[in-house]
Amino acid sequence: MSEGKADSLDSLFHEKAVFVHMGATMSKEQELDVIRSGRIHYKNVDIKKYRYRSLERQQRFF
Repeated sequence: MSEGKADSLDSLFHEKAVFVHMGATMSKEQELDVIRSGRIHYKNVDIKKYRYRSLERQQRFF
């Protein structure tokens, strides 16, 4: 994936996104740096599993 295409992914990924590759866990910036460096190339993406974190503060009411 070329530099320009990696930069276009920046707007698609949430700031707190986490990427997991064969046991390695990376932040958004780490993932984009790997793509820019050419160490990883994507032809397509197949999301196998996902989790989400609530970004809102949780409160308990008693």
